[in-house]
Parts: sequence; structure tokens; C-alpha cells
Amino acid sequence: MTWKIHKQEVIALKILVNGFHNFRTGMIKAREEGKKARTLELEAHPALDKLTSKISSLNLERVSQIKRRLVAITGRVQKVGRFEIVRDELEQLLDDD
Repeated sequence: MTWKIHKQEVIALKILVNGFHNFRTGMIKAREEGKKARTLELEAHPALDKLTSKISSLNLERVSQIKRRLVAITGRVQKVGRFEIVRDELEQLLDDD
């Protein structure tokens, strides 16, 4: 039996392997980011309580720092969501063949 490999198939396979690697890496990072988000949430509640009981520049800065860190984590997790969309599209293309 002779196997005939087409250039397009090799390219598609490279894209698929690279996409899977990126997706897997993204999922691991998302899990880590989720842990960071939970830790930040635990920090946020006391910081917000302090800010509501006493408005000061120190308390306001603390809440602001937590918010910036949470926004950064959210952005990174959304990036993983985009990897999932690409994965789903690749699966559809492979299923069509």
C-alpha cells in the first residue's frame, strides 16, 4: 500500500497540532489564572469593606490594584476562549472530510 500525502494535508496537520498545543497551553494558563482570580477575590472583599468603612487614598489604591489585576486576568482567560472557538472550527472542518 502506498501512501500519498498532499501538501495541503501536511499544512492542515501542522495547523492542527499547533492549535492543539496553543489550546492546551491556554487551558493550563486559564486554570492558573482561575486560582489567581479566586485569591484576588478573597483579597477584594476585605479591601472593599475597609474602603466602605473608611474612604482613604490608601484603601482606594488597594481596591484599584486588585481591580487592575482582575481585569488583566479576565483578558487572559478570554484569550483562552478564543482558542476554544478555533478548536471547534477545526473540528468541524475535520468532520466535514
